[in-house]
Amino acid sequence: LLGAIFFSLTTYLRNTSVAYIVAIVLMVIQIATSTISSDIENKTLAAILEPTGTMALGLISEYWSPSEKNGNSIPLTGVLLQNRLLWLFVSLLIMGFSYFKFSFSQFLQPLSLFKFNKKSQETNLELNNSIESIQKIKSSFTSKANFQKTWYLSIFEFKKASNNVFFIIMVILSIGGMLLASQFLDAIYDPPTYLVTYKVVEDVLVGSNLFAYIFILFYTGTCIWRERECKISELVGASPISNASLFASKFLGILFSFLLFKIIACSFGIIMQLVSGFTNINFVQYFVFILRGILFGSVTIAGCLAIQTFSNNKFLGFFLILVGTIILPIVVSLFEWDLFLLNFNGDGASADYSDMNGYGINFIQFPFYRIMWMSLCMLLCLFAVMAFARGKEKGIFQRIRLSAYFVNKQYKLYFLIFALLGIGFGSYIFYQEKVLQSSKSPKTREKEAADFEKKYKRYQYLL
Repeated sequence: LLGAIFFSLTTYLRNTSVAYIVAIVLMVIQIATSTISSDIENKTLAAILEPTGTMALGLISEYWSPSEKNGNSIPLTGVLLQNRLLWLFVSLLIMGFSYFKFSFSQFLQPLSLFKFNKKSQETNLELNNSIESIQKIKSSFTSKANFQKTWYLSIFEFKKASNNVFFIIMVILSIGGMLLASQFLDAIYDPPTYLVTYKVVEDVLVGSNLFAYIFILFYTGTCIWRERECKISELVGASPISNASLFASKFLGILFSFLLFKIIACSFGIIMQLVSGFTNINFVQYFVFILRGILFGSVTIAGCLAIQTFSNNKFLGFFLILVGTIILPIVVSLFEWDLFLLNFNGDGASADYSDMNGYGINFIQFPFYRIMWMSLCMLLCLFAVMAFARGKEKGIFQRIRLSAYFVNKQYKLYFLIFALLGIGFGSYIFYQEKVLQSSKSPKTREKEAADFEKKYKRYQYLL
C-alpha cells in the first residue's frame, strides 16, 4: 500500500523530492500515533491511523500468551481490518487520481502547492542594427566584486531554498510537531504546566530541530547537483565565478533558510505563550536558541555540502551523510564507545537552562566544541572548493589537481590555520575529559558498580 503511494505520486509529479516528502509525512504520522498511544484512551485511534499496521497488530495480540503468538494466525478483524481498509482507500484514491491525471505529454511536471493564472506576456525584442550599440561590460575581479557576486548568489540560493516546496512542508510539519508536543506537556504530572520560556524552548521548539535537519540533509544534495541535473553545469563552469564564490553562496543560502526556519519556530513559540496567557517572555532564551541553532546548523550544512561535492552520485552522498549523522551514532551507542570525535557535531554535556543556575557551568565548554567542529568542517570545505565540479572531470583527485587553489599559497595558509585550530582545541578537550577528569566509559562504570556490589553485598544486613 505504501509502495503504491510512493510510486503514484512520484510518477505523476515527475519529482524525486516527492518521495522524500511522503516518507517524512508518513514518519511524522508514525511518531504522532506513537505519542498519542501513550494515553490508553487513544490506543484504538492511534492503531487505526498508524500507516504500517504494526500498532494495530500489537493491540490485537497484546494479551496473547507465547503459545498463542506461535500458533494463531493473524486475524483480519477489528482494529487491524479498519486500519488496512483505511490505508487501502487512501492508496487507491491516490493511485486512481494519478492514473486518470497522468499524461505522457507532461514533461518534468514540477510539484506546486498553489496554481496561479499567469497570463503570457509578450516581450518585444528590438534588434540592434550595429555592434556599437551593444553595451560594453567591464570585467572586474577585485575582492569587492567577488564579495558582491557571492552575496548576490547567496540571496538567489536563499530565495530558491525558502520557496522550495520541501522547505514549506518541513515548516508546516515542524509547527504541527510543536503543537503536538505542547499538548503532551501535562502527560507526566497531573498539575498543568505553564508555558514558561525555558519549557517551550526545551520541550516544544526542540521538535522543530528534526525537520530543520531533515531539510538540510536532503536539500544540500539538491543544491549541489542542481546544475548537473539541469544540464547547465558546463555553462556555470565556464562563467567567471570562482569555486569559492559558488560554494560559499550555496552554504550561505541554506544557512539563511535555516535561520528563517528557526525564527519561524521561535515566533510560533512566542505566539503559543501569548495564547496560553503567559506574557513574561524571556527573549534572551529565544536568541540563545537561534544562536546555538546557527552554530550547530552551520557545521551540518558545511559537512553535507562537502560530502555531496566529493561524491560522484547524489544518492551515494545521501547515504554517506546518513552514515555519519544517523548510523554512526547508533553504532557508537550500541558499543558504548566514549569518544567525542565519534559524536558528529556534539557539544559534550548538555547545557539546559535553569531559572536558578542559568545555563550552568557546562556552557563554558560549548565554545571549545564549536570551534573544533567548525575548524574541522572548514577543512572539509576547503577540500570541497578545490574538488568543486567544473568541466567534465569526475575524479576527485583530478579535480583537486587541476584546481587553481592547489598551488595557491594563501589557500594553503588557510589549511594550516584551520588544521591547527581543529587539532589544538580537540587536544585540549581530550586532555580535559580523558586526563584531568579521567571520565570513564559506560562499560567501565557498569563493571565497577558490579564489583562494588559483589564486594559489599555480604554486609547488607549488618546494620
